[in-house]
Formats: sequence, structure tokens, C-alpha cells
Amino acid sequence: MEICGSIPELAHTPVCMDCWRRPSSATEEVLAVGDIGGYVTLFNLAENASEPKRSENRWGLRQVWRQLLHTDWICQLQYVSELNSILTCSLDKRLCLADVEARVTVKYLEGHVQGVRAVDWSKAYSFIASGGLDRNVMLWNPFQLHSMATLTGHAAAVTHITINERSSQIISLSADKVVKVWDIRNNRCLQTLTDKQTHRPEDALSCLMYDPQQKQLLSGSVLPKAWRAIHLKPDSSLRRHAHPVCQLAYNSVYQEAISADESGLICVWKVSTGALRVRWARAHDDARITSMAFDLNFRRLITGCENGGVKIWNFSSGECLKELQAISNQEITGIICLSTMLKRQYIVTVGWERCLVFYEDAKCDKRPVAPCRIVPDKRLAQQQAAVHQGHSSDILTAAMQGNHSLVTGGYDGLIVVWNTDSGAVSAHLAPPGLNHASLQERSIEQVIFIGTRLPYVLAAVSADGFLRLWNVKQVQLVMEVKVSQHSGLTAVCVDPAQTLLVVSDSVGCMYTYNIAAWKGGKGKYQGVQRIAQWEAHKGSISALQWVQHGPLPGKGFITSSSSDKGLCLWSPTGAHVGDFGQTQQWDFDDSATWRSSVPSPIAALPSDQPGMQKAALQHPQDIVQQADLLDAAMGSLLCEAPRHSDVSSVYSSGDEMLPDCFVEPDTDS
Repeated sequence: MEICGSIPELAHTPVCMDCWRRPSSATEEVLAVGDIGGYVTLFNLAENASEPKRSENRWGLRQVWRQLLHTDWICQLQYVSELNSILTCSLDKRLCLADVEARVTVKYLEGHVQGVRAVDWSKAYSFIASGGLDRNVMLWNPFQLHSMATLTGHAAAVTHITINERSSQIISLSADKVVKVWDIRNNRCLQTLTDKQTHRPEDALSCLMYDPQQKQLLSGSVLPKAWRAIHLKPDSSLRRHAHPVCQLAYNSVYQEAISADESGLICVWKVSTGALRVRWARAHDDARITSMAFDLNFRRLITGCENGGVKIWNFSSGECLKELQAISNQEITGIICLSTMLKRQYIVTVGWERCLVFYEDAKCDKRPVAPCRIVPDKRLAQQQAAVHQGHSSDILTAAMQGNHSLVTGGYDGLIVVWNTDSGAVSAHLAPPGLNHASLQERSIEQVIFIGTRLPYVLAAVSADGFLRLWNVKQVQLVMEVKVSQHSGLTAVCVDPAQTLLVVSDSVGCMYTYNIAAWKGGKGKYQGVQRIAQWEAHKGSISALQWVQHGPLPGKGFITSSSSDKGLCLWSPTGAHVGDFGQTQQWDFDDSATWRSSVPSPIAALPSDQPGMQKAALQHPQDIVQQADLLDAAMGSLLCEAPRHSDVSSVYSSGDEMLPDCFVEPDTDS
């Protein structure tokens, strides 16, 4: 190579540069230089045809603009044609956008706490990515003055950033020779690469870029190194749970099912096809997830675990938005979201602490959210505490009716009705013969309210195999059905029109009851009819969720999760639509895509089965214990802690969703 032109002597040492062709001219090129004094200098490059081709004066450089943009070194400079601006980053902690034509500074982007070493622009996504000495990668909207997201994970200063738009990836290099690949769609780290080669004279990587034509990542020290990209092939094991599935929730707004297993893996599924959309592991580190719920707007996922921790998630991306402070290391078994008449929203957790813990759900700073109220309050005087007397054993389930009544079921076999305004216990509901039942058969596994058609009817399933329907307003048992003779019941769900009730048991069987003709009255059993029963799983069923399809009552499907690691979709009559994560996707309206389109035969309830017996009246104090209401002020604490969790996500809804991974040359990694 030979010198064909040179820049006149500059006032400061140049550090970085970029070159582009001026849009208004087909031949004129522009060279921009950034230096250690914080200046950007623009030169026009013009070819002098009268000079010999090998002459050092063949290309002439004429300075057209020089501007002080920073107060410290300019580390990187890039021309952004979409904005017709120069993008710079500096050790003064700022990024700058300067208009090339107007030759004025447009704006500064501030957010890094230390110097900024690297910057890149994404044409496809229209955002800026920057990294610096604070070891963070920050994403910016060029039309705003604050960052969109911060990616954390590097252990050393970020020195280079490049964007792979084809695979929606941000690739960052740090001073310790570690390369991280981030997913633009959810801001998660997909891959971490370490250059194990020792470089001399300085053991460092001085540059990084992505080559879209060859689909490879290039790094440089004394010699360049190419990291080829490989496209991951779908792995069926990544599409299913490898551990018992313990929690299941359904989001009717986005039509997605969310499941969690005992390893802490959370998966988000497209219910219409059974495909996995996103998943993230170790949501609560090594703790098992024991409860799951959505907020009132179905936009956030709330999970509780066995050590008392509660987290709030953006379930679309797996980002942890905030954490709730635990009052102990006891297991969380239920999460309820409620709104008061004053439009204040709360998250209520229940569990082995045998109390209701209230957290105010409001946006604020990044500190963990502390509880604003605990019921019953152990600090109350003994005579006051008696009004709040709840369960004598662990709380296992909870349900909400309206804005004031919260119902909990416990291991002691009692159903307790709480007034959320005062914190007092309104009633205790005890099934017949509770005092004579064994401890293993007492527990209330799940309670749900039927719905608006039967607003005060509570359905409860128990370990003794009974489905019991209670009228909470009248405080009485209106019906009990012996569903399973030899196993306990585990879960229950109802369709939105309140026409079908689905129950499951501990041996993997499911039962569907038609309750459309039942008006909720006591003793009117002809309105409840079992229409199907089938073996759904080989293990205990942990949760059921109804998936409505179309406006017609009873038109829908049931999702079930089990200890056999399965997550399945069923018709109300027992037809097996498929398993979530299977290779062939299903179609709700095309039974040919189902695994089994033949409904299970309807099993008639034997006339001698003691399930449809009249609910006997119990002694008043055996069913209900009334309590005076005690007014208590609702405390509040505003707090929010948005952050990115360190778990990894895996996309599985088709080959196109699987990310590209880079492989170091001459290694098996």
C-alpha cells in the first residue's frame, strides 16, 4: 500500500475517524476525525486528477468544519445517515449527536457514570447502543434524552460494540477479552465468549466487528480472528419441562399460558399452537416456585417461592421488574391482586406464615417493596387479635370476591373469609365431620369463586376427594360431591360463562361437570351433572386453567400441568388436543391436528355413589363462627425496583426464533 494523501497537522492527536459519501454529491466524500481534545474535524476528500496516481498529493483534504463536542477524549465516532448526524462517545461520560449539514450539536445523551468507550447505531431498530468504563451496555432512543435499557453482566470496561441486525443481536467486547451476545428483543444475554488465546505484546483485543456477508464475528489483536456463526437446530428437550410442573397460569388478554417447574424454569406458551415463545431459568435462584398470578391488568406476572420470596416480572421478556420483601423464609402458596374503592392497588400474599401480607402496588424507586400491612398483626392486644383469628395451620390457597372479601383455605381444613378493609375474619367455613377426619384428608387444595352468575358461590376441592360448593354470603354448604373415591382432589377451574366446572385429582384424572342449569340453591342437585372423566396424566395434576375459544358458553379448552412433567391441552369432553412443546402445532378449529379427536365416553354417576348426597345441616358453630369487624387503617409504601435478572432465555417458536451462536476457531466450544 502506498500513501496517496495526508491530513495537515492537527492540534490534537486523532483517535477515531469515519468516512462517507456526501448525499448531495456522487463523487465527494467526507472524512470525520475525533481527537483527544474533544474536537471533531470534517474534511472534504477530493481527487486531483492532474497528479500521478502514486503521488502523495493525489487526494486533497480540505478542512470544512471543526467543533468542540466533548471535554475529554472522543473514543469513537460514527456517521448516521438516517439522522444525517455524527454520533460520538467520549470519556466525559456523554454521547453526542451533531448535525452534519447545519454543523451544530443536536443533543447530548447522558446516563453512563463513567467514560464511554464504544457506540454503534442500529439502522433496522433505530436505536443507539453504547458501552463504557462502568461495564454497562446502554440502549438509547435518539429522540429521547434518557436510556431505554441497561444491560449488565460484563466484569470489565466495555471497549467495543457491534450490532448483528439479521439475528437481532448486540455484541459487546470488554477489556478482559470477554464477548457477550445480547438479544435485542428482550435485552437478555444469549452467549458469553472468552478469547482464551494469549496475545503479545499486549494480551488484549483491540477491535470487534460483525461481517453480515460471511456471517461471522471478527476480533483483532496482532492478528484477526474469525468466530463463525452457527444456527441452532431445534431441540425438543428445550421445548418441554425437564422437572415436575408445579404452577400454571393463563393470560386471557394475550392468550398465553405460563408454566413453572420445580427447578425454577418459567415458560411462556402460545395456547393457539402449543409453541414455546420464551422461557427463563432459575427465576428464584435455587428455590422452587410455589405460587403464580397476574396483576389486575394481566400485564405482569407475579411469582412466589418456597423461601418466602416474591418477584414481579414482565412475562413477555422475562425481565424482573421488582421484588417484594419477604417477612420470613416460609413458603408462599397464594397471590391475590386487589383494588380498593380509592383505586389503590395491593398485592396480597398468603402461605405458611398463616397471615395475609399486603404490599402496595405502585411505581416508585428501585428499592425492594416492603409490606405495608400484615393480618393478623401479632402486635395487637390479645382481645383484638381474637377478632383476626384465622388458620391454625398453613394456608394453601386463596381467592378474591369483589373488593372486600378474600377467602383462604388451609391445611387445617378450614375456609376463612377475611374482610380486606378491616383485616377481620368474617366467617369460618368447616366441612361436615372435620373433627373426625384424618390430618391427611383435611387440607383445602384450592378455592375459586364461580363467577358473576353465582357471585357468592365458592368451589373448594379437598384432599378427601370432595368438591364442595359454599354460599359465602349465607355462610352455608350448599352441595358436596364425592368426585374421587380413592384419591384427593388437587385443582379446579370454571369457564367464563360458569357452565362447566373441571376438577382434577392426585392420580392424574380429570372430571368435567355441567353446572349450567344449577342456580346455586341448596339441595337442587339435578342442575349438576358429570359429563366426562378421563386419565390425563400419569402423575398428580398440579393446576388447571380454562382457555376460552369463541363467544359461545362452554366453548373452550383446559390446560393441565402435572408432576409427570407434562403440560397438556384438552377439550371439555376429554379429547387430547396435544402437549405443549410438541413438534406438530395444533389448530383449535381443526381436530385433525389434535393428538386425539375422539372424546372420552361420558361416565354416568352411579346412583349408589355417595357423592350426590344432600348437604347435612351442621351445628351453627361447627360451620361458621361470626366475628365482629375491626376497622384498621391501610398503610402504604411506594416502591419499585426494575432490574434485569441474570437468567437466560430460549426461543423455540420455530427455527427462525432460535439465535445464532458464535464458535471460536479451532475449538469445540
